[in-house]
Amino acid sequence: MRRTIAIIVVSIGVAAGTMLLLGIRLMETDQDSPEASREALKSLPYLDWQPMEKADIGKQGVTIYDPDKSYKGLNICNYDSYPKGYVIDMSGEVLHVWSRPRGRWHHVEVMETGDLLVIDKNKLLIKLDWESNTQWTSQKKYHHDVDVADNGDIYALSWDVLEIPHSSGAIPIVNDFITILASDGTIKKDVSVFDLFGGEITEAEKDEIREHMKRKELEGEDIEVKPQTIFDVFHTNTLEIVKRITGGLAGKGSVLICIRNLDIIAIIDISREEVVWRLDVDDLEWPHQPSIVEGNILVFDNGPRRGYSRVVEIDPRTGKTVWEYAANPRESFFSRIRGGCQRLPNGNTLITESDKARAFEVTPDGKVVWEFYGTEIMKVLKRRRPIYRMTRLPSDSHLSGLLEKEQVIAP
Repeated sequence: MRRTIAIIVVSIGVAAGTMLLLGIRLMETDQDSPEASREALKSLPYLDWQPMEKADIGKQGVTIYDPDKSYKGLNICNYDSYPKGYVIDMSGEVLHVWSRPRGRWHHVEVMETGDLLVIDKNKLLIKLDWESNTQWTSQKKYHHDVDVADNGDIYALSWDVLEIPHSSGAIPIVNDFITILASDGTIKKDVSVFDLFGGEITEAEKDEIREHMKRKELEGEDIEVKPQTIFDVFHTNTLEIVKRITGGLAGKGSVLICIRNLDIIAIIDISREEVVWRLDVDDLEWPHQPSIVEGNILVFDNGPRRGYSRVVEIDPRTGKTVWEYAANPRESFFSRIRGGCQRLPNGNTLITESDKARAFEVTPDGKVVWEFYGTEIMKVLKRRRPIYRMTRLPSDSHLSGLLEKEQVIAP
């Protein structure tokens, strides 16, 4: 018997400063029961602040930097649920900030123009210019990821409530969509994840949802259908447009997606709205941010049930792992509910251990040559705001000219 702990943090202001009341609810689950284990994991909330491990206390900014072995560039990142996006150099200096006065930013994606696409969690997709002026806003329940096609169209993940049949009547679920927008923010198309993967929802899962609803009704509670609840059967967390033909694995313009709660990585032909490929391996647990790397699949494998994370590169033709990064001891590298990875041009891999607010770069043989710890810290309670995802751009990328101009005109 193991315990899964969900910690709910509520903050209140007081005259002398900010105090925090912590309510802790223990949810005991029999880990030998797949249904109980899966339900406990699905009920964990996205926490805006994560406790720091003892070894990490005091670490901020860049803590490791080997300029000879790391890939020099500009780092783009945001802290989960915090309304700012950052450009950070290899030494940890903040070179540029996009910001708004409020919002719960889930993910940011910088465009060739220096404009920023912002997902305001479960609410909006926003386009900001370099000076953080709002260009347009699309109001939909956007979440997790966004990408830009070569023709300027914007692909983003969104969700809404869908009722599906059950023997006792219709039951609601959270259905994800691949939403396609024109460059001006006008919605052009929605592709339903349920239409693609609805057959993966088991009758046992439907029964669990119905039993959950019956308990709520008997207790006189309202039933609220939203992500991070039992209704969240898919939890799609990644969307990447394939920009070039990759060895027969995917055609240009198709979309790679990751469905966390079903441990599915798949490629979708958007024009036909069909699944053209899916990865069938048994040992991925709640994966995040897959990408196509030289015809293989690179993915952050969270591992919430086994208790440690890893980054793996998988041959999609055989399902075999051809490269893996895992820490020693393995449990020292672990992000339960977020994470990301990016293969860099020099062959290194940039990894975001989101829950620790740590990003680090490793060589093919696993040596850490660059490391960054988030600077959004709650010192009294030793908590840190998670980094959702970090992306490395080349030093001579499209942002370099904007940064140079900004430095010239700065007072």
